[in-house]
Amino acid sequence: MDLIPSSTRCWSWGSETNLPIPVIDLVSFAFGRSSEYDENRPIFIDARNTSNFITIRSAKALVCKLCKGLKTIGLKDGDCVGIHSYNNILTPVLFLGIIAAGGIVSGSNPAYTPRELSHHFATTNTKYLFVHRDCLNAKNQRECAENEAWLTSECGLSPETVFQFDDETLIHARSNQNSTREDISPLSPVPAFSDLLDLFVRGSQEWQHNHEDDKVLQKPAIYATTSGTTGLPKAAVIPHQYIVAQAVMLEDQYRPRVGQISQLITLPVFHAFAAQLALVLPLRTGISTYFLPRFHLEEYIDCISRFRITDTPVVPPIISSLVQCAKRNGKSEEIKNKLQSLRNIVCAGAPLSYAMQKQFCDCLSLQCHVRQCWGTTEVGWVTLWSMTGRDQTGSVGHLTANTQLKLLTADGTAVTNEGDEGEACIRSPSMYLGYRNLSSSGPPVDAEGFYHTGDLAYYKDNKVFITGRIKDIMKIKSWQVSPQEVENVILEDPRVADCAVVGVTHEDEPGMDATLIRAYVVRGGGQLGDEDLASAIKTRVSSELASYKRLTGGVLFIDEVPRNAAGKILRYKLRKF
Repeated sequence: MDLIPSSTRCWSWGSETNLPIPVIDLVSFAFGRSSEYDENRPIFIDARNTSNFITIRSAKALVCKLCKGLKTIGLKDGDCVGIHSYNNILTPVLFLGIIAAGGIVSGSNPAYTPRELSHHFATTNTKYLFVHRDCLNAKNQRECAENEAWLTSECGLSPETVFQFDDETLIHARSNQNSTREDISPLSPVPAFSDLLDLFVRGSQEWQHNHEDDKVLQKPAIYATTSGTTGLPKAAVIPHQYIVAQAVMLEDQYRPRVGQISQLITLPVFHAFAAQLALVLPLRTGISTYFLPRFHLEEYIDCISRFRITDTPVVPPIISSLVQCAKRNGKSEEIKNKLQSLRNIVCAGAPLSYAMQKQFCDCLSLQCHVRQCWGTTEVGWVTLWSMTGRDQTGSVGHLTANTQLKLLTADGTAVTNEGDEGEACIRSPSMYLGYRNLSSSGPPVDAEGFYHTGDLAYYKDNKVFITGRIKDIMKIKSWQVSPQEVENVILEDPRVADCAVVGVTHEDEPGMDATLIRAYVVRGGGQLGDEDLASAIKTRVSSELASYKRLTGGVLFIDEVPRNAAGKILRYKLRKF
């Protein structure tokens, strides 16, 4: 592809595909093709209990009920409504129902500790919350879960604004289909989500369709948690257009495929990667979508085999687990047989080497394509490998529809030669609107409308290759982790005078690079020896932060944290220790 000029001054490479983005609200868009499919066929299916499912018809009815219910209990336009849950077939309904009512959705990680949840709810200014009962008894929240008031006592939510749901919610809702109640009875503390649905069992099309006003495209729909590049997690403001544009791009790839497609979702749908596949795409394309609450290797393999799954999104740690499982005790042929139905695997979270792809492909049918994807929370999917042939280059794929890429050197000069490295900057219809209550922090969108990702990349033969990072952020098991967040927790220990956290590379069993978090600590006061203090620091981090933020790379004691004249930590020097 030739280098093309962007619409402003800077040079960029552009996607070969340009697709029109309809001017329409997200909810109307999501159901816009429903008449093309059998609306009574299960579309969202509980992989653990397939009798628990949602059809396109019932999804629309549930969204209408939820929309009316939320408006009636007082939800105002622009209020944030949280979803604290593992994957569940109700998640797409909640997602669309909240947005239909004028709310803004924000999903939180079930692995979060009370400290992290409190920060999340404060950052997003959450007014209402839907919580799955399994999350109330999560191990890292046990002290708060002795009674169901932990959300209110720790996170500042009123009991009457917190709604519980579980895997029986739909069964309960179906048993009350003949009810005609439309009054609101007193809600008990931490009421059930099904109580809210029961208020409006008849339902009606409550959301406001908008096919003309382009302002609807820039209306916020999601607060997506992201570590950005520094500091504590932030709330990226995601508008309707971002989600519609991503769905249009994926529809263009999925709708022409021949045969019945079924996908298995085990990655968290509050994350920007899996969300694009799980929440709107099934309603637009009729893809049967099975949900597992979270990833368990044996269960995941069993579901692929049992339901003849054709599509599934993964991250590199899942690929590593599958490869190790295939090698263990000579199970290669057994695993390959169970994965025979797979035809389309999309991998994101970190670049996947060709060597690792080859090992993984040895476990799969020759008809299965492993497609790398690269993107960010702020701009969605940026690249995706095609469905033709297997990649042998290690590229993260081709630019997605309507996307432009420019590369900048360290001094801000535009890269104009294929193969030359620079910071990847992206412009597309899927652009965030900034961070909530933060006007100038995090990666910038420049004057030409390009988002600066902090990733180093080069472009060659119509493909994008990611080579590293220019920012401090670490990728741990495909999760973004800010060193500063971990450092802040360590520095709360009075026996620590200073510290710095870095990611160190470790090669796992199949030969895939993994990042471990290591803390370099300058001792303060106290009588503990190095070993005991290191143990205390690890315990503190484990108790205050999610499990993937633990100090798996250990604690090392140093005399001084290297910093520049401005006080910035020189992390590259620590990696040489």
